[in-house]
Amino acid sequence: PYFLANIGIDGDKLTQDVKSISVLGAFEPRTILLDTDVEGKKIVQCWRALASIVGEFNVIDGSFKRNPLKQRQFAPAYQEPAFNTVYKSLCFDLINGAKHYLEES
Repeated sequence: PYFLANIGIDGDKLTQDVKSISVLGAFEPRTILLDTDVEGKKIVQCWRALASIVGEFNVIDGSFKRNPLKQRQFAPAYQEPAFNTVYKSLCFDLINGAKHYLEES
């Protein structure tokens, strides 16, 4: 933060802006694909499926409009002993995200 202040950047505002970025939404291809570009369409479908699985909803142009995912949101599920309630909840959420994507597509 000290370095950022020296060059005229508000570190607190930058931190808030970074926390509201949807990584998957930001990298989703935005170009219009030709009907013959099968590989490109597969990549777009993969990005959308992954975003749905991890729950990146409410994203417009790479930024969350509400309820952004938190940093290390899924870490407790992997750091605790196997098959705890946090782990089971994560698995349930991932399965529901995949199910939601399949139902929407």
